[in-house]
Amino acid sequence: MSTITDTLRSNWAVMISGTGSNLSALLDLDPVLSVGLVISDKKNAYGLSRARRRGIPTYHFENNDWDDLQNQLKRYLIDYIFLAGFMKICPENFLKNWSGRIFNVHPSLLPTYPGLKSIERSFNDKAPMGVTIHEVTPAVDKGLILLQRKIVSTDTLESSEFQIHISEHRVVRRVFECYKK
Repeated sequence: MSTITDTLRSNWAVMISGTGSNLSALLDLDPVLSVGLVISDKKNAYGLSRARRRGIPTYHFENNDWDDLQNQLKRYLIDYIFLAGFMKICPENFLKNWSGRIFNVHPSLLPTYPGLKSIERSFNDKAPMGVTIHEVTPAVDKGLILLQRKIVSTDTLESSEFQIHISEHRVVRRVFECYKK
């Protein structure tokens, strides 16, 4: 079992699907977090450019080739994975290799509103809204919850989405600041 100190000395991969704003929040903390590889399932994801500008290797994950992804993670000596807006479900055989070492940021207060459209669903239901960091398991959004943060309710869906994204950045930073101590 790893400790927080082990995690500080570890090499992380961050998996994204888009702009990489959560990735950027993490990179602002370096050297607290050693990002050794940024992975995206979208070839032109802006987050890949963010990583390249910082000299971090990138990998375009395509065709659901989880074996090749596993090989890339080994190649770059990755110890832990953080899903920061990665929009694919990881298969069970991949997750077995990363049990207890793969984490996700999710835009709801799990266990409520797992899966897609979490912000919209919780807003429409007038339910409490927020962000969760959890371990990734084969059951989608069911892993051990590491941290949650509620947001203040807003009047519009757009404003709520904005508040959630700001909170995601803070929670992502907070998790890794805790690892620093």
